[in-house]
Formats: sequence, structure tokens, C-alpha cells
Amino acid sequence: MNVRNLVGRRGALKTIGAGIASIGTFVAVGRGEDEVEIVTETRGETPVVTKSVPRDWYEHERRVAEALTRVNERFLPSEAILGSAIVGSDETVEGKGVTQVEVAVAEGEASAVSIPASIEDVAIRTVSRRSNGVRLTESGGGCHNNDDYDRVRGGVLVYGDGDDDGAVDQRGTSGCPVRKDGTEYLLTANHLFLTGEPCEGNWDEGLYQYGDGDYFGEVHRYDQAEDWAIVAPVGDYEGTLVFDVKGARWTGGIASHATKIRLQEMIGDGTTVEKMGTTTGAETGVVESIEGTYSDDCIDFDGHGVRTDCNTAAGDSGGPTYARSESGDGLAMVSLSSARPDWVSKLYKECGEEVYGRTVGPACYRIANEGGIEFGS
Repeated sequence: MNVRNLVGRRGALKTIGAGIASIGTFVAVGRGEDEVEIVTETRGETPVVTKSVPRDWYEHERRVAEALTRVNERFLPSEAILGSAIVGSDETVEGKGVTQVEVAVAEGEASAVSIPASIEDVAIRTVSRRSNGVRLTESGGGCHNNDDYDRVRGGVLVYGDGDDDGAVDQRGTSGCPVRKDGTEYLLTANHLFLTGEPCEGNWDEGLYQYGDGDYFGEVHRYDQAEDWAIVAPVGDYEGTLVFDVKGARWTGGIASHATKIRLQEMIGDGTTVEKMGTTTGAETGVVESIEGTYSDDCIDFDGHGVRTDCNTAAGDSGGPTYARSESGDGLAMVSLSSARPDWVSKLYKECGEEVYGRTVGPACYRIANEGGIEFGS
């Protein structure tokens, strides 16, 4: 397949128009009889990488996305349904792995709903589940990337001040520096700033980089349901952000974010991703599902959750998951770690203890599209 690096070609794909702004769906920038050229990474509204993929594979993945929408419209109102997502399958099209739809039904509730085996040739897999996992409420150990940094980047120790009392409360991990309207911010998990009241807003809550004496900045914008927030640096931290993830296995800094169609391709191809958290450190794995919907009063990712098989624990919240950019240099951001890892078997206690569970969190492409957030240095 032909992979094209489009960094710096701002005017080259004007014909995409407003489609790039909503690139979480499917944008084909070129069509042939047998192949379709798709955008797999973007920086803001600028395509960074495109590639040619088999038309039949592309059409199948487009139908999967449509089938998920139909499943959600029909079945998610049922209390028997815990959630849905796009997941991998054993099938291939033109030599490329393809995805399918998964629906999670509450244990013992299978008779309450009748899920079809397929919709327009897209397989629908039904699984039985006790719950959507355990919400991590204990604060983790800050075992990795836990120094007092003058220049802050992704993957380092941070604390949220949810009580607005000038003291740190919730330990977590920085996601990565981002830009919005040309201004630099630090992205992390919104639940680090929760005040104790269910689903309460977090405007102007504070973030500390290392401890009580290291006030970094305050929340500028957040999304409660999707669990992300951007923090504006203040004082000595202004102008100090580094567009990179500390300890990442790939060099070159943050290049872009992966698009939705790229994430579907990652599932089918088994592309390696890495998650960075200050409790469990660097964990490599694969993307298991995207477009996940989870039953939760406050954090449900609004149908855009990403799950990997990377380990996670309390204190990793807000940390980034990323892949090597197909441009050949740098990181393509995938998602953040959130408050509810799937199928957690135990909670973190001390640094070095073996852990537990899959990372679940909001998709970076969704954060970019809905929040006007730009990933990339």
C-alpha cells in the first residue's frame, strides 16, 4: 500500500473541505476502481498521512460503522445492554483484517433482547458481561516519570485539585501538550478535577505538576462524559510545554492524531500501540475496540471510547496511548486513559505490584474534532 506523508501541504487537499473537520467518520481523498485513498493521520485540519487501501476493505469498514449506528439506535435504550463497540474479527478482505460490531449484554439478560447475527453482511457479536468494569478510585503510586519537571510533556506525574482548596487531591498522568486556536495547553483526564459531586463541572480547577508547591495551571475546557480536559499553564510554566511523551519508545515528538478509519485498520492489522502512565509505566499492546459506549452516569465516552489490552491502574488516568506515525517520524496519538478500565481484576496498591486490566478512554480523533484540539508539534 502506498503511504503518503503530507506534512506541510496545507493547500494540497482543499477538495476535502469541511470533511476534514469531521474526519472521525470516513474521508476518501481519492477513488479508483480497486483502491481508495484515505486520510489516516491529521494535525488539526491538515492531513499528515494518506494511504491507498483496497476498495472492498474500505467499503466493509464503512458498513461496520453504519451497522454500529443502527445497533445503537435500536438496542442501547434497553437496560439489558451494557454497551457496544467496533472490535476485531477473524475475517479478512483483500488480505486485510476487518472489524465487526460487538454488543455487551448484561449477564442473565440475553432473553430480554434479540440481537441479530449480522446487519448487511456485517457480523454482530454478542457477549455476556457482568458489568463494564470497576471504576478506579484509589490514587496510584506515581512510580514512573515522577520528578519535578521545569518543562512538562506527556506521560508525567500530575495532580488535580478537585476541591479548589489549594491542595492536591487526585494523582494522574499528563496526556500531552496540544493547541487550541493557536494557544498551548496540557491535555489530561477530566476526572482528576472532580469535586466529589456527581457529574459536577470543573471550570478553573487547578492542576499541579509534582506536588502542593508546583501549581501548573487551571482547566480551560473540559468534557465530563468523554473525560478529557485541557489546562492552561500559568506563571513559570507558560511557554515550557514539550510536544512529546516522556519515555516513549518512538522518537520524533507528537506528529498527529490517528483518524477513526486508521483505528479500525489498527484493530484489523494488530498495530502496536504504547500506553504511558505514571503507575504502570510504558505498556505495549494493541487496540481491541473503538467507538465504545459504556453504561455510566458521568463517563460513557459518548460512543467514542477506545479500549486496548495495555495494563492500567489508578494513577495512570489522563496518560496517552499512541502509535508510531506512518509518516516515519514521531507519534500518532490514539487515546487517553480514563477512570474505568474494562474488566479490572484488582486495584493498584504499591509500585511494582503486578497489575490488572485494559486501558479504556476517549479517542484523540474525537477530542480533536469536537474540541477543536490540535495534536502535533
